[in-house]
Amino acid sequence: RQQRVAMMYPEKSKILSLLEKGIAVPVCVPVGYHFDPVKLFCRIRHLGYGFLFESSMNGKLNSRYSFAGAGPSSVIKLKKNECQKDPLVLLRQELFSVPVYHDACLPPFTGGLAGYVGYGASSYFDDICLYAHNDLELPDLYFAHFDTIFVYDHFLEKCSIVSMAFPAVSPRADLRKALGKIDFYTALVKRNVPASCVPRLRSGTTVPLRKRGRIGGKTIVRPGMTAGKVERMVRAAKKYIKAGDIYQANLSQRFSLKMPGVGITGLYRNLRTINPSCFGGLLDFDGVGIVSSSPERLVSLCGCIAQTRPIAGTVARGKDRIEDAVFKRRLLVSPKQRAEHLMLV
Repeated sequence: RQQRVAMMYPEKSKILSLLEKGIAVPVCVPVGYHFDPVKLFCRIRHLGYGFLFESSMNGKLNSRYSFAGAGPSSVIKLKKNECQKDPLVLLRQELFSVPVYHDACLPPFTGGLAGYVGYGASSYFDDICLYAHNDLELPDLYFAHFDTIFVYDHFLEKCSIVSMAFPAVSPRADLRKALGKIDFYTALVKRNVPASCVPRLRSGTTVPLRKRGRIGGKTIVRPGMTAGKVERMVRAAKKYIKAGDIYQANLSQRFSLKMPGVGITGLYRNLRTINPSCFGGLLDFDGVGIVSSSPERLVSLCGCIAQTRPIAGTVARGKDRIEDAVFKRRLLVSPKQRAEHLMLV
């Protein structure tokens, strides 16, 4: 325990001083077990409401960190008409109940809210009509509040546990509580979890399910619309564009399949293998599971700086300034690329 206290950041005296002033402090302790984030997630997912946000492990500053957590302190879940005021007010009240210390030596995310805001939540913020039927009855807004998380720093190649020490009883008691959580999660990542707990899923329209080395039955991926309906949607969108009502449309449909024996972690792990991307996400909440994979980070907020880094409307840098200027001119005269910028900016 003395070694752990010696390795924690900030140093003990500073933590106690901040807690005395009523400021919450993220206590960061290196774990010393640098292994795959998905394997770590398997060791903690049984705590419930797990999340895993991954960045590519190339050490670049724009994709430097990955985060994982499970066993939140509270959960916020809202469906239509369950909240009469702006739900963001509820999130702010949950997140900013006390001031939180942060400095440049701590990771950008030291705990807080992880979850999603669905398209259905737009009715909370704007007076619009939603015609889509929520047949799955998913929450419009679903967040969990985590006071203890794992942080991977791919640039420094280390993994740490960050646990928030909240001012409650006394500075020393508050610090002991945070360190107790760190001990608890450290013990979890030490335990062995068999590889079979993360079954793999092969890709394809007809999907053979592999579990413990055996090929199971075949599961057919079923579209939610007929080909004719999709074609009618495309023709309607082209008419709207020609009329000037819209300049871009995102047409989509739902595909359904059953995956006996393959959980959401197996699905995510397979997606991660066949489609390696800069950013990946996994939410394993009660009644809802989400996996995602994206080559771009749409938006980030650090302090008062909001930054967007989309791929649409951009090209790769040239080998010199002359080639950069050529690429710049091509972007400026392209109607498609200008439409991308109008949409994003």
